[in-house]
Amino acid sequence: MEELKKEPWSAFRDRRGDWGRDVTLWAARRLGGYTLAELAREVGAVDYTAIYQGVRRLETRSKKDDKLSKIMRQYERKLASMYNVET
Repeated sequence: MEELKKEPWSAFRDRRGDWGRDVTLWAARRLGGYTLAELAREVGAVDYTAIYQGVRRLETRSKKDDKLSKIMRQYERKLASMYNVET
């Protein structure tokens, strides 16, 4: 994600509503099998429901935003190829 955003994870990790953060969490959940609680711990969220809300909003927004949808697919393909995961 750092390559796509052209900034380090630490710069956008705590930014609420940041598409880079939300796409990363979405991909970790989708491809990595992480639980919401695990993701919440990783980003220092107080409650896993915040992660759920962010991922859900991202998925809804991506249905209307072609650029975001393209970024998500691109990131998903990159991670899948890196870790030999089927999408």
